Parts: sequence; C-alpha cells; structure tokens
Amino acid sequence: MKGKRVELWFAIVGLIVVAPGVAWLFSFRLNGDDVGAAFTRLAQIPLEHVERARSAVVMVTVPDSVQWQRVRRAWGDPGYILAAVSPPQRNLVYCFEGLGIEAEVMRGGARIPLEVASVPPYGFSTECQVNGLKFRVSPGSELTIRVWETSQRPLPVGELILMSYWDGRTKDRIVGVMLDEDLGKVLRITSGIGLILILSAAALVARNVSSRRRMVGR
Repeated sequence: MKGKRVELWFAIVGLIVVAPGVAWLFSFRLNGDDVGAAFTRLAQIPLEHVERARSAVVMVTVPDSVQWQRVRRAWGDPGYILAAVSPPQRNLVYCFEGLGIEAEVMRGGARIPLEVASVPPYGFSTECQVNGLKFRVSPGSELTIRVWETSQRPLPVGELILMSYWDGRTKDRIVGVMLDEDLGKVLRITSGIGLILILSAAALVARNVSSRRRMVGR
C-alpha cells in the first residue's frame, strides 16, 4: 500500500509540474523571430542614389506570410512609414520636410493617401516635427514607391526606408515577448522534472507488477 502511495504521488506531482509547460507550448504567442520580422525594413533606397539619379522607384509587396499573420493577430495591423534615416550607428530620423524630396505610393493605378508622421518609427530618435509619411494598406498589397528630388541641396548619408509603423505600446509588447520566452525556458526545465517523476511512477508500477507475477509463478 505504501509503495502504491509513492507511485501515485510521483504521478500526481509530475502531472502538476508538466501541465503548465504543456499549456505554454500549445498557447498562442509570439517569439523573438516574430518580433524581428515585425521590424524588418521592407524597402531601402540609398539617399545617395536619389541624389545621383534625381529619382528612384521600388516595388514592394506588403508581407502576408503565416508569421506576419501571427504578428497581426497579436499586435494588430501596424500601418507603414516612409522615413529617411541615418546609418545604423546613429539610428536617427532626418526631418523629412527639410530634405527636398517628395514621394508617392501607388497600388495598381491608384495613389495611396499619405499622412505626416509626427512620431519616428520604433528604435529611432528624432528632433523633427515631420518624421516621414505614413499610410495603411491591406496585407499582400503590391506597391510602387516613387521618390524624387525637389531641390538641388545635397542629401545626407543614409537611406529612405519603408517599415511597419507600430504605436506607442511597442516597447511593452517586446518586453512581453522576452518575458514569455524566459518563462518558456523555466517551464522546459520544470516539465523535464515532471516527466521524470511520471516515468519514475510508471517504472515503479511496472516493477511492482513484475514482482507480483513472479510471486504468482512460484
């Protein structure tokens, strides 16, 4: 009887310890790769090229992969921003209205309405009132972006980029994903311990059954 209680307790404790890990494994959540995809630059046009050629055209497809569907399900649709940014060492957004360039975004033969972006894209600093041009389109849209110079002034070193335009809760969302991944590491350890307990209970049961069979065989 005492042996049976040990096996039962091993099984119960093992199941209790394993359950949170199983629930976490099958729950809907984002991971670090999803976060990285959410901030990938969808287009990059060197400002040097715009200055040299006086204009530039790039074709872009708004992402609608399974990964992006997960991101939108968790965070919503971000919208998009065209911004002129410095090299990565500075992560600075240039004041768009002072660059002497214009831009348009077309979908098919229709021009997408553009609005002034007063807040820089996440991860960039600025001292500007106009940090680029923002717009919204449906996932999977095929876009044509055209940029051209309107003055003879030299452009700074950097790029005109297209990227997702997340709102002010972005930092909290990223921290949440990081904490969830840390929790997953802990749950993998505890689930391993729980699995050992369950296997130990099964081994004890098997040993007891084998012992009883030998006794009956005598």
